[in-house]
Amino acid sequence: MGIIEDIIAHEKDLSPTANYGEIYHYTSLETVQKILANETVRFTNIGLLNDTEEYNHSFGILKGIVEKLKTEYSDEIVLLEYLDNIILDLSEMPKIYVACFSRSKDQLSQWRGYTPHGEAACLAFDSFEITESGLEYFPLYDVIYDNERQISLLSSKINIIVKEYISHKDGKDLSRIMKSVIHIAKRGLNVTLSIMKSSMWSEENEVRWIIDLDKSENLRHLRYAMPKTIDIKISKKRVLPITGILFGPQSNSQQNTDAIKALLATKELQSANLEISKIPLRRI
Repeated sequence: MGIIEDIIAHEKDLSPTANYGEIYHYTSLETVQKILANETVRFTNIGLLNDTEEYNHSFGILKGIVEKLKTEYSDEIVLLEYLDNIILDLSEMPKIYVACFSRSKDQLSQWRGYTPHGEAACLAFDSFEITESGLEYFPLYDVIYDNERQISLLSSKINIIVKEYISHKDGKDLSRIMKSVIHIAKRGLNVTLSIMKSSMWSEENEVRWIIDLDKSENLRHLRYAMPKTIDIKISKKRVLPITGILFGPQSNSQQNTDAIKALLATKELQSANLEISKIPLRRI
């Protein structure tokens, strides 16, 4: 199996799997109004999310895998340099942006963790339609919480690099081959690292909409600017991919609710399902 075929085979384990059913975005009533009015979804750089430990979790697993390989191949000085450089490169700000959703509707922990008291709402999106609604296709991924699968996926990508080094270390083309292999592998690792979280968060059933600036043609001008957030239009199709709105526990602003209903009408979303949370939320 060649280099490209080998990497593609491993990429199949990470194919987007989340484009089915409804997904939910917990937020404030104010943000819901902005999403409807501007017809945009905001993506945030994976390294700048509210929880700074998110990317560190998967990156820590990767560093542990690399350290074990460095012990196993301690006599291969050139390989050790390649592995160290990969870790160094991936430790820089990733060019990955995410918008976060959940598969869980009306979930207590989501209301408490991601919404303001009394001003909360949850937007329901058609996950199939949303991937086709922007200026280009961006994939959805279910977040991976299982530690064994996390280790397996990351190990498989690093082992491709080791395998190619061992196969070509005595050849004249080693430098050229490794440059190509590492470039492709790092692009895959960036996405993989961005969709892993500790199992302690598995209740969230998170889905991530991913933008990889290195793969995006329409956003290539942002590769060096690296803004904190990117607002993406989701109105390429005539109707927004929104199927409903769930108003949060103790939502107490009738004015905001009426404003959202009016906005839905202007966006031809009168058929969107409007509900009120059934959870008797109490803030601690």
